[in-house]
Amino acid sequence: MKQIGDRAATLKRESLHQVTSRTDAVKTQSMKEEDSSDSQVSKLREKLQLISALTNKPESNRPPETTHEEQVQSFTSKPSALSEVPQSLGDHIEKTAQRRPISLPGISSIKDLQDLFHETGRNMDGKLTYQEIWNSLGSAMPAPESLREFDANGDGKYSFLELRVAVGV
Repeated sequence: MKQIGDRAATLKRESLHQVTSRTDAVKTQSMKEEDSSDSQVSKLREKLQLISALTNKPESNRPPETTHEEQVQSFTSKPSALSEVPQSLGDHIEKTAQRRPISLPGISSIKDLQDLFHETGRNMDGKLTYQEIWNSLGSAMPAPESLREFDANGDGKYSFLELRVAVGV
């Protein structure tokens, strides 16, 4: 009888160990899937914002019932992931994408824009001030205010991407 009791206790311990191991494995897998999902949402959000900025597609072309957040939420069932990207950045990119391209004298292609950066001694990773652009392109430059609308980070300097969006090339 004692052997049966010992055997039953051993089986209970083994069963408990198996259940605990399975539970831990499920928890670990669930956490990995959650992290992966959050990462995918962030990457998709960044791509969507970049596409919006590069295509210069105005908000009015979007159906009225679809907002930026609704599009992002359609990719995930976790609305809490939306708070990871600062809303002000998304708002600024959308506002920039709504602007009409401006005309910079002599800039009508990506090559022209690259040449502008090289002429001023900057590489493609550098930034140009309004004055540096004016010095290179001359007095036919638009007013500083019209270019300032495309200054995504508000630093008063213009990256290659910011100027590319500004001129629509």
